Amino acid sequence: MGLDVTTFFNGRPAFIAGVLDAMHIPQAFDQAHAEHREVGRVPDIAYGVLAKLLLVNICDQHHPLYRMAEYFEDKDLELLTGFPVKTEQLHDDRFGDFLDQFALWGPRKVFSHLASQVFMQYNLSIRSLNYDTTSKVMWGEYEESNGKVGTVSITLGHSKAKRGDKNQLKIGLGVADGVILDAKVLSGNMDDKTYNNQAIDDVDVLLSRHGVDRNDFYYVADSAFFTEDNLRKANKSKILFITRVPDNVKLADEFIRQAWSNEALSIEPCEEQIEAGSTLGFRDVLFRDAHDQGVPYRVQDVSGTYRGQIYQCAVCYSPRLESSKRKTTEKAVSKECGQLEDIAKTYRKRSFACEEDANKEIATLEKKVLSKVKFHRVEAVVQSEEKKRRGRPRKNPSEQESEYVFSIQWQIHRDKEAVERHIKYACTFVLATNDKRLRAEQILTEYKTQSSVEKKFQQLKSPQFVNSLYLKSPQRIEALVYMILIAMMVLSVVERVVRREMHEHNQLVIGPGKVRQTRPSLRAILDIFGHLPVNRVIYQGVVSREFIKGVTPSQQLILDHLRLPPDLFTRTITSMPD
Repeated sequence: MGLDVTTFFNGRPAFIAGVLDAMHIPQAFDQAHAEHREVGRVPDIAYGVLAKLLLVNICDQHHPLYRMAEYFEDKDLELLTGFPVKTEQLHDDRFGDFLDQFALWGPRKVFSHLASQVFMQYNLSIRSLNYDTTSKVMWGEYEESNGKVGTVSITLGHSKAKRGDKNQLKIGLGVADGVILDAKVLSGNMDDKTYNNQAIDDVDVLLSRHGVDRNDFYYVADSAFFTEDNLRKANKSKILFITRVPDNVKLADEFIRQAWSNEALSIEPCEEQIEAGSTLGFRDVLFRDAHDQGVPYRVQDVSGTYRGQIYQCAVCYSPRLESSKRKTTEKAVSKECGQLEDIAKTYRKRSFACEEDANKEIATLEKKVLSKVKFHRVEAVVQSEEKKRRGRPRKNPSEQESEYVFSIQWQIHRDKEAVERHIKYACTFVLATNDKRLRAEQILTEYKTQSSVEKKFQQLKSPQFVNSLYLKSPQRIEALVYMILIAMMVLSVVERVVRREMHEHNQLVIGPGKVRQTRPSLRAILDIFGHLPVNRVIYQGVVSREFIKGVTPSQQLILDHLRLPPDLFTRTITSMPD
């Protein structure tokens, strides 16, 4: 046997594989298989290895199943798997079978086990959980699930992508400390209110599992959480929550009106009274965004009763929203003005036999049309005009009786105060909590962490992830989406742990483009390992690997923070797995 030297540039997939091994993810899949294993032949490639390869592919470039062999053809498969694997073995039927098995094991159960395991391993905090859902439009037709329990339904539902004509599935995420801790693949017609109700039970289990003090924990969610059933259930489970009060809830409208009634903007107090504490007036606060830029808010404390329960609330005004809300409002003002002018035109051609009929028409207009006008003052005035008689005028004018017709003339004026009031209201929202210890600034601070789950949705909708669902079976799609969620969880842990450790040790890394970074993004962390050439040498049947240039200080720093072994890229494993 001669000498065979091959150079591989697979630093990034090798890094991902090392992370998966450090988190014991392949072992978790093998354990799930062992628990559900029936009599039959042992697969020549363990399911834990297949899970690892699929996750490496998803985390790196995410080729669809039928292109898996293409993705791995220039990779050092023995390094990634730990034993010899040929690319022709990595066909779509093999991975399809893996997804079928994964679906039988209970993919959410596997995900929950892995997430809890990783949180404990890296000492990630669970001070709050941010919950939300997103929808994924599914193109094409799908085989029926044949009534299998636990299989999601790909069907029509409320589409957040504004594609109500297409089937979809939904995904719910719970994010803690910037890392996905809870995830659930949902049927396309699952509504957010029901999802939040179910998530309360999930949170109850997670808090008990991780030993979290409920007095220092917050369930954070958007306005879909704010229902009587959800509020009551959270109170009964002794779960503190922070949520936005929906704009169509009477409580929010009254609080916003009350908050602005004493401000520079002149607004009449709301006539309907509620059981509420007196406000202390707006006060200015400044928050720092992800780019360390100051974001101004004005907040006000208020408390009120909803369905018999008293809640502490924060009325929050965001000046940053004024620009966009003003544009939206101006469009609404222009549209309303056009509608009023169209109605006014129709009355220019109408006449009434008597003044009484004209006044009755005005009363009807005020009730059905003018009462709904938001941005204009409309004056409808009755005018009379002498009606000319036919024929010759009489010789004696005093004997000629005058006849009159009546019309309605419209005067439309822009209500500047109403427009400004609407803009102020649109920039103002109400947050509610059942923790009466919190003031408005604290409530808003906790609620702003909701952006962490929104960032995960942006990542989830990127071409790297959900855009490559080319499967027809709902079971396989559900299983693959859970694999994607596991990949996202793993990557979010990598980013969070590296940033946390670098911050504690006041360190920096040299990222792509030789940019010095103290808070590298996930993409930057992966790209740091993008160029790491390794020679694989096979001489007389003996395999060895060696660096061409070696690991850089930035790469070594990341490896140390994630507790990855130094031989991650050069190790040689010749034994077959059990």
